[in-house]
Amino acid sequence: MIEKLRQSMIFLRYLGLIAANKSGLNKRVLLFMFRDYLKLKILNLLPKLFKSKIDQLSFLGHYFSFFDLKTTTSLIESIFIENEYFFKLKNKKPNIIDLGSNLGLSIIYFKTLYPNCSIDSYEPDPITFEILSKNIKNYHLRKVTVHNFAVTNKNGFINFHIDKEGLGSPLMSTHPLRITNKKTIRVKSVRLSKIIKKKVDFLKMDIEGSESQVLEDLDSSQKIKLIAQMSIEYHHHIDSKQDNLSKFLKILEKNNFGYQIHAGQNTPFSLQIFEDIQIHAYNKGQYPHSS
Repeated sequence: MIEKLRQSMIFLRYLGLIAANKSGLNKRVLLFMFRDYLKLKILNLLPKLFKSKIDQLSFLGHYFSFFDLKTTTSLIESIFIENEYFFKLKNKKPNIIDLGSNLGLSIIYFKTLYPNCSIDSYEPDPITFEILSKNIKNYHLRKVTVHNFAVTNKNGFINFHIDKEGLGSPLMSTHPLRITNKKTIRVKSVRLSKIIKKKVDFLKMDIEGSESQVLEDLDSSQKIKLIAQMSIEYHHHIDSKQDNLSKFLKILEKNNFGYQIHAGQNTPFSLQIFEDIQIHAYNKGQYPHSS
């Protein structure tokens, strides 16, 4: 009973966030959001009514393909309703790099915010990459280039750990401790410092444990100075004995980046618990009067 009440409160909160429209979506997209989110919640409540597994649904006017309904619902809530990747620019044609694109919801979100933006997308898992490419095509997205690479601190090939049972798991990682029921494949790897050739208006990084390596590479190459804003998911305590958040933030501070931090409260506190920490960083040289 208590869990049902909690879920109902969360659902009402999300409806309120859609209505608040903090990202400034137009009315048509907002109506799509209400309709499609209600449909998602109904589908999650009634899974036993469907004899076959649901792997496609209409979202914002196009068909979106996926592996798991519950995971997709959670991603839509965090990306489209909580607006975890929202950023504001005067430039209506921003250059965006998306690391860890998974099935493409972040790309669709960026294209909803800035229809004329250019996006370079990186997704290392070959099976996920196939569905990602399909979704980009289904949404008729222009100026989006998808790459089947892992982005780390080395060029070549690297071990990549995927879930043995759950295709498209958002926990897939180059870090061996990120996923437990795993099998390991070899994927192409590239340094972000070799990719960046011009100003990047927004860098999204959700790469399940490789973010420190990438930021260190950006720092040592000085390519970090070409980035205006970043949204980074920092994976604290993948190794429960390692505490490196201050080292990560020090790189941002050294390069004149301000930042905002958000983490879910795990109270009462326990020791050595894994946490996702969202860091939104901005180059203070380019945003001297940010508020």
